[in-house]
Amino acid sequence: METRPSDLVIISRRIDVDPRPVLETNHIWNTDGVVMTHFINAFQALFPEGERVFIEAVRDCLTRYPSVAQDPVLKEDIDHFIEQEARHSIVHEKWNDALVASGYPTMVAYNQELHRFRTWSRSHLDRMTRLSITIGAEQYTAALAKLFSSDRPEIVLHSAPLFQKIFLYHAMEELEHKAVSFDLYRRLKGGYIRRMAGMMFISFYIWENVLRRHRYLLRKDGLWDRSHQREYWRFYLGPRGLIRVLVPKFFEYLRPSFYPWQSDERQLFEKRFGQLRTDLDIQGFQYANPLKEHPLVDTFPKTTS
Repeated sequence: METRPSDLVIISRRIDVDPRPVLETNHIWNTDGVVMTHFINAFQALFPEGERVFIEAVRDCLTRYPSVAQDPVLKEDIDHFIEQEARHSIVHEKWNDALVASGYPTMVAYNQELHRFRTWSRSHLDRMTRLSITIGAEQYTAALAKLFSSDRPEIVLHSAPLFQKIFLYHAMEELEHKAVSFDLYRRLKGGYIRRMAGMMFISFYIWENVLRRHRYLLRKDGLWDRSHQREYWRFYLGPRGLIRVLVPKFFEYLRPSFYPWQSDERQLFEKRFGQLRTDLDIQGFQYANPLKEHPLVDTFPKTTS
């Protein structure tokens, strides 16, 4: 069975950013234009509440199955995962607050919708289902981090420096912890059917919310004419459209044998962005000495769906 890289070190970086001054003076901070800028604004708007959903799903499974702590490596990874996600939530909450302050008040209502979903899901969905949704969402964030360093580096490179810093910081940590919730799901004997259902649910949920927010931001700027509508759909479905680029990456997830660390993007990411990362004062990837095998006590309940 494939496992995390033995040299993996998950670290929680601290960055101090305030997007408000940038957004107050320049709504279009990516040089590829308003459609690209507002896609990023829309997508990141899901993170504050989304990260809390992920943290709660993982914590609730730990509460229900405390024997997970018998695996010290997994337990340490989970602790770092929670710390990283909590800080991501704070950074993106500042971004959302800045959007509201710069003239997009409906983002408050959108965030309240996400909060209601978080509350509802914790009351109505069982722990393993919420964990399956989490690992599906983590596949999305890891895929976007891969996208930065392979197909679409301009998403980072054409952005204002403050947003470059947020992208690189967040993407690096998504790559580091991309398998943590998956490892927990696997240790708890989560099944393939439930994993696929979680991915289907989160795929619909993410894109319905992103597309709606994206349209709102464009309309608020008075840019929902035919020309911008065509650009909007070309951005997603054109020859280099985001969805068309991402789809092959998600076919990987359909394999029963899928594991997030079947590819390791850390060196490629550093090769692409290492100098920029240094210039922006972001701590790089850390590598441990190879770890010995850690025998795990297989005392978890069987979950087959």
